[in-house]
Formats: sequence, structure tokens, C-alpha cells
Amino acid sequence: MYKANLHLLEACPCRCRHCFSRFEDGRSLPFEDWVRVIKELRVGGVTDINLAGGEPLLYPHLSALTARIREEGMRVSIITNGLLFSEQWLRDMAPDFDAVGISVDTFRPELARQMGRCLPDGTCMTSGRFRRLVDSIRICSPETRIKLNTVVTRDNWDDASMRGVRGVDRRKIFRMKVFETEGFSNRDLSVTDGQFESYVSGLVPGYRFHACPDVFRADEGGEIVVEPVMDRSYLIIDPQGNVIDNKGDASHIAGNLLTDSLEDCARHIRADLYKARYVGPDKP
Repeated sequence: MYKANLHLLEACPCRCRHCFSRFEDGRSLPFEDWVRVIKELRVGGVTDINLAGGEPLLYPHLSALTARIREEGMRVSIITNGLLFSEQWLRDMAPDFDAVGISVDTFRPELARQMGRCLPDGTCMTSGRFRRLVDSIRICSPETRIKLNTVVTRDNWDDASMRGVRGVDRRKIFRMKVFETEGFSNRDLSVTDGQFESYVSGLVPGYRFHACPDVFRADEGGEIVVEPVMDRSYLIIDPQGNVIDNKGDASHIAGNLLTDSLEDCARHIRADLYKARYVGPDKP
């Protein structure tokens, strides 16, 4: 299994202060160009596509693109803030996804607003709203796996509101990746090794920090995946079809899948490191 993250667009109703999904060109590719990108990824050995953003639910051709990915024989998942779901969307679209991932960094409304993890009107993900969303996905698409992603930052490292979450198949705990460009920096939100360890130990008693991913069984069921280092952790395709190498505190373009093969791009990004994450059943 070899997975690629397609960042379909940069647009998002949230303004998360720590988010590194910021690209030089905010435009998104035309639909047919995304189809070309998907075909090139398949030829290059990618078996799984994760649709991301920004907020992928804002992409106008999401249903058609998901269908084309499946036509290529690839598995497809989505990662979203979960705030734009409707019952109609879940009935129509959830069965098309092998997994639905929901990004939530706290269940405390005041902290979520401080972090920018909310809609313009202040709506944010609460524990009750999350439980209802999980229940709806289970009803509409029992076979779809549900994932919960949390980024640990200076703002939420001591927050305990998300302990004991039930009903998800996998939780991922990410240490915030420092990201800096000419006009943006989230360095002030970075956490120490000890702060990250403290957050994770609230979910995995006895956890001790080290710079490698870990997979644990959760007492509530499912898995907890701990990601202490985010350098070269995911194969990123930006909204213009560029292959992004996220080594260090900035991103670098390794090529464009409309003009370059994935094989050519891989020469510039240590593709072996990305592939290694998905070799074997216990990989995160």
C-alpha cells in the first residue's frame, strides 16, 4: 500500500493558526487535470488516495472525482473538519469512502475558537456534535472506517477534553509541524518533547517520547497512532498538482504530475521514506 494526499484546494472556513496546508497558488486544478494526476499516481504505484484541503467538502466536483478514483481501482478516504457535513451528504457520499477522517483538536469551544478551529460564526466541534456525527456515519455507511486526527500545539497540549473518545477505528495524534514561509510562521505554537509526551500519556498511560511513530490499542477500542515527527511523513500533492517535499520547516516542489512522472518526482523526495510508512499491516 502506498498512499498520496491530494490537497484539492486551499480554501477552508476554519482559520487554524497551526495549519501548514498553505500553498503558493490558492487556485485548484480543473477536474480533468485532477483525473490526469490520479492516473499518474496509479501508474506510479499509489494504491490509496486521501482527499484533503483546505476543506475538501468545498470542492465542487468531489463526488465525480471520488468515482474516478474508484474507477482506477484505488481506495479513497477523506479528511475534513467535520463541520460542513449534512445528513444528505452522509447518505449520498459516505459509502463512497473507505475511511472518513475528522480533524478535531479540542472539544472545548473557547479553546477551539482561540485555535481558529471553528466556522466564521464560531461553530466548532463539541463532544456531543462529534458523537452524533460518528453515529450518523455508522448508520449511513457501516463499512466506512472513522478516524480522528488531533494536532498537539502550544494551545492544547494540556487539554484533556478529548480523552475517552469512543466509536472511532483509529485516532492519530500529531505533533505540530513547524512551517515557515515569507508571510507565515507557526513556530510560536510549537511544543516541547515533554509537552507532547504529556498530551499522549493522557491517552496512552506510560508513553515516553521518542522520534518514531507508534501504534497502540485504545482502551475504548480501535487504535491510537502517535506521530511525533512530521517531516516527510505524507506524500503531498498540492492544489496545482505539484509533488511537495515537506522536509524541514518549509515545503519544496519536487515536480508537477501534469508534466512529470511520479517516478521522476520521487528522485527528489526520498520516496522510500514515504513508502516505508505503508509497508506491513502495523504501519500507521
